[in-house]
Amino acid sequence: MRSYYYRGGRRVPVVYASSAFVVPRPVEALAGLDSAWRAVALARRHAVVGRRAVLGSQREWPAIGAAIARDAATIERGDAPIEAPTADALPVLVASEGKVLLMATGAVVAHFSSRSTEAGLAARGWRVERPVRFLDGAFVLRRSGPGAVCPLVLANTLVEVEGCRFAHPVFLEELVREGGG
Repeated sequence: MRSYYYRGGRRVPVVYASSAFVVPRPVEALAGLDSAWRAVALARRHAVVGRRAVLGSQREWPAIGAAIARDAATIERGDAPIEAPTADALPVLVASEGKVLLMATGAVVAHFSSRSTEAGLAARGWRVERPVRFLDGAFVLRRSGPGAVCPLVLANTLVEVEGCRFAHPVFLEELVREGGG
């Protein structure tokens, strides 16, 4: 599925990778995962959960990233989205013509034009985690729970509907290396 996010006031096109999700838990916490999925460590507090059919037996990140990017490029865009393997799963996005994976962390940085915009966060399953120290009116937002709106959808809504000066999902980025995998 195609989408976008805002960076520097411009829309950046991305594609949702239906074969992989980010889970804000370490791999060890995913022991009961369905056998169609495989968890791979991403960072201390995050794991990527990918479809076994796509990841195969890959163990190293360059090959895993390349497999996810290739799969996102070949999937028919009209396909129904694949159901996430866990309730707290976040999207993996493919940007820059398949050369960068953007893995959502469950946080958004937003610069509000007025305090009134903050009130709508709870209805979308989000909360203010902390202010950004160097920018008055800017905050780091965090998902309140698994039922929260997708970080990409929240950030785009804050810019387009709520009039935020900027709103950007916080991503872990992985460059896709040519020939990886």
